[in-house]
Amino acid sequence: QVLTEHDGVSCGMQIDLSPHAARSLFRVPMDSLARRFVPLEDLLGRRAPLLVEQLQGVPDWAGRFGVLDAALASWFADAEPPQPDVAWAYETLRATHGRVRIARIAEQLGWSRKRLVAGFREHVGLPPKAVARVLRFARAVDLAERGEPVWGRIAREAGYYDQAHLINEFRAISGCTPGTFFQDVAAPTS
Repeated sequence: QVLTEHDGVSCGMQIDLSPHAARSLFRVPMDSLARRFVPLEDLLGRRAPLLVEQLQGVPDWAGRFGVLDAALASWFADAEPPQPDVAWAYETLRATHGRVRIARIAEQLGWSRKRLVAGFREHVGLPPKAVARVLRFARAVDLAERGEPVWGRIAREAGYYDQAHLINEFRAISGCTPGTFFQDVAAPTS
């Protein structure tokens, strides 16, 4: 979910890439991008203004998405392949919503925890524990959006120790309690 604010008229397109797709496409360590806003030109070089110009020249959204799809297909054809062990570890975390122990993933790879952390920083952008934390949070948000939230049940299903742990994680990640978070998300913008 993304919230965008501006002072006037704005048009934009958003592309959500998996960490390994972003690493393959941009060819930079993902921890150099984590928690930062990076101008598109810094990542794509001359391709960025050319793409923007092409998109501006198309009168409708279907055409713009066609231009974007063609550009991405071309760029990915020349992209670096993802690092398979880190991609597997990330997908394992994702499939379990961050509920698998990091030590178990390292053990299954035959890696030290230090090597796994370094691989995640390079190819995902965050250490595996932080990724697991974000995935558990996302799972809790998803469960809460499915109906009237029962926080104790959501805490259990999302992998938190208890409801207090869930509330503390909401505060740490979003800056507010779950109740306030969902009020803010649902509130109409003017």
